[in-house]
Amino acid sequence: MNNRTGKVLIFVFSLFLVIYAGYQAVRYFYAPYRTETAFNFTVADSIDVQGIMIRDETVIDGQTGDVISYVNADGTKVSQGSVIAEIYPSEQYAADKVRIEELANQIEILEEAQSAGSGYYANSDSITRQIADELGNYIDAASSGQVGELEDTKMNLVSLINKKQMSTGKTTDFSATIQELTAEKEQLESTVAAGTEQTITSPLAGYFVGSTDGLEETLKLEAMDQMSVKEYEDLIAQEIEPQSGHIGKIISEFNWFYAAQVSADDASKFVEGSDVSLSFSETDEESVPGKVMKIFSDDTSENNIVIIRCNRMSSNLAQMRTAQAQIQFESYTGLRVPEKAIRIQNNVQGVFVRIGDRVSFKQIYPIFVGEDFVLSSIDELDTDGSLQLFDEIIVEGTDLYDGKLLS
Repeated sequence: MNNRTGKVLIFVFSLFLVIYAGYQAVRYFYAPYRTETAFNFTVADSIDVQGIMIRDETVIDGQTGDVISYVNADGTKVSQGSVIAEIYPSEQYAADKVRIEELANQIEILEEAQSAGSGYYANSDSITRQIADELGNYIDAASSGQVGELEDTKMNLVSLINKKQMSTGKTTDFSATIQELTAEKEQLESTVAAGTEQTITSPLAGYFVGSTDGLEETLKLEAMDQMSVKEYEDLIAQEIEPQSGHIGKIISEFNWFYAAQVSADDASKFVEGSDVSLSFSETDEESVPGKVMKIFSDDTSENNIVIIRCNRMSSNLAQMRTAQAQIQFESYTGLRVPEKAIRIQNNVQGVFVRIGDRVSFKQIYPIFVGEDFVLSSIDELDTDGSLQLFDEIIVEGTDLYDGKLLS
């Protein structure tokens, strides 16, 4: 009996030792607190929309049966009375005019290299670097579709290559080439002199566009407040086709507007007077800044129309009428704070953070509220003991208070 009692006592004592050791191990290796590090986080909300451009435009009528040569690229700013197009009697006449201009440019480049002489371009390495830079400019212009810049870049390249030849002694005299080009130019000039051409001038100052789409009279600025949501939707949905019978048009107002079709839910993201930016899917250009001017709905549709004012112009933008765009709202950058970690202490909003083996309460200043987090502004000087970058925010734990010692 005593032997059995002794065995029971030994078993109970052994079990106690095992439980006690396990308890101490759990205390040592398991912390009932989980933390997340405070990192910088940027939020930029955006939506994709369909919309239509509204501008004050004046159509330029003229004789369009012959060959038209435009002086300016689309989107170019022109003054009242400046020449915007030339009308030629035939395709050959137009080709001769273009060739005369090309020859004049080539002659000018060669004469420049010839008059400077090889001594002026003694630094061959410098010219080589300029050629490489200009070649890069040509590739950039070609890849981005900036056709208007290609010809100027090409002529600069030719000029630099000629100078390179002079500096290295590979070519010492361009006289024969200049004489040959001059003879061709004079012969073409005599042919062109026998023909007639007509010039078209701009009726007012603004941005020139060499095409029309038939909506110039419908989509004027004063019409914006007169149309219903359904009328906007019909215009946005229609297929826009270029119209014949016109020389082009002038966009006369510096400001233009983008009318975006949005759902009722998305409309709640817009605030009149707020700034947004637009990125259009049809162009690789940088985003266009805009300001929300009006948000309206009516009983003709479940959707809303948002009117955004813009003032940046380019060749691509000038040619657009209907366009898909991504509208980006104001972005916010701050410290990302999990919503479940936020506490209120003495009417102050903040979080508990782990600093060494102690708990510390730090204030936060929300600037954006997300689905399960907030962004807190960053005070890099830490003037008031607020949450800082890389602080360990306690997201799970009980019985937390400022100054608590974590065992």
